[in-house]
Order: sequence, then C-alpha cells, then structure tokens
Amino acid sequence: MYNTEKILIVDDEHGLLDMLKITFQKERFNNIDCAATAAAALEDIKNNEYDIILLDVMLPDFSGFELCSEIRKYSFAPIIFITACDGDFDKLRGLTIGGDDYITKPFNPLEVVARVNAILRRQKHYATLKANGRQREEYYDYGIFSFNPSNATLTVNGEIV
Repeated sequence: MYNTEKILIVDDEHGLLDMLKITFQKERFNNIDCAATAAAALEDIKNNEYDIILLDVMLPDFSGFELCSEIRKYSFAPIIFITACDGDFDKLRGLTIGGDDYITKPFNPLEVVARVNAILRRQKHYATLKANGRQREEYYDYGIFSFNPSNATLTVNGEIV
C-alpha cells in the first residue's frame, strides 16, 4: 500500500533531491515534488497542498528561514529543516520561526523518513480525534493519585475522591 501524503522537498543540491526522492519512493511514498529554489518552492506551495515540507536553509535566491516565514502565510504543513547549518542559533531560529524539526547534514535518509512518518502519524491521530469530536484527553498520573481534568475526577489509591 502506498502513502498518499504529499511531500515537498526544497534543496538546491540536485543529487540530494534525487536521493531523498528515491528513498521516499522506496518507502512507498509516491506523491513527491521537488524544488531547487525558494521561488519555485513558494510557487508550488501556492498551487498545492502539502502534508509536509523538507526545507534547506541555504538556497540560491533567499534563505530557507525567510522562505519558512513566507510559507506560513499559505500553509501550516509541518516543516523539517534539512541543512548544513548546525549551530545552536540556527537550530533555535528554525524551530522558532515555524519549523517542526531540524536535521543537520550529513544525515541518514532513513532517519528523515522516520521523522516524516512520526510527524504524519501524529497529524493523523489528531485529525481522527478532531473528526470524532474529541480533543486529546488530559490525564495526570502521579502514582498513588491521578487527576482527569476533563471529567474533574481525582483518584487516590484507586478510589475516586
């Protein structure tokens, strides 16, 4: 069975685009678009809905950080930065401006697929909860006592108080 999620990969290294595309195809993703510039990526985002975006920081026309801010005007798809910029400031900036994850080059392509799958799995779970009219239930367990705010119950030693 193939995954139906739509992925956009943005990187100016054509070899990396090809390698990631092939890796995702081997992992049964078949709806993948690639862009080598920020302008091409933004055009794709304006014309398509993506389930997840993989984004390099160093692009020829403008930075992936700038592109991320621009993407957020059109899409709330999760963004994973994949970049050689490995400084703490870069990571914090990427995650602060709208990125959902940050992977530094060099990387294992199967790790990228695993992270994409984790984000997509979480999105599906929340979408299912929302479709069923339920929000994520909060529940706090502290050993001998627990608290469930959704139904306002406090349990101590197995008995509702």
